[in-house]
Amino acid sequence: MRKNLVLLVLALLCGGSAHAGVREDANKKLVLDFFRVVFEAQNAEAAKQYLSPGYAQHNPLVATGRDGFMNYFSAKWKTPKAVKPELSDPPETVIAEDDLVTLMWKVERPEPKDKSKTYESFWFDMFRVKDGVIVEHWDNALK
Repeated sequence: MRKNLVLLVLALLCGGSAHAGVREDANKKLVLDFFRVVFEAQNAEAAKQYLSPGYAQHNPLVATGRDGFMNYFSAKWKTPKAVKPELSDPPETVIAEDDLVTLMWKVERPEPKDKSKTYESFWFDMFRVKDGVIVEHWDNALK
């Protein structure tokens, strides 16, 4: 009897972590698809399928809400491009934990004191996903 209880507890624990892993993989796919379909294809209208209406935007350049996002990028992107099957500029790192997905890109920048040299800089975007849509975003934009 006790052995069965231990096996049941182990099965529940493993199943729970497996379920979390499946959810995190789905969240990664959602965010990567959002970048591919919306950003790389420059299609602000497609954001409707990825962002919640109450989407919280923590970038000071873009108004909060799905409509704020769409208005900002519609002004920048006049004609959508074809959607490619893979990201043209994939992130260096993709991390998912619970409802958060973080993408990080490495960028080579010129050294301020010696333009013949470069250094590595990193840009990140973090998203919170709820019920299969993106509900919140952070990045390192300052102005």
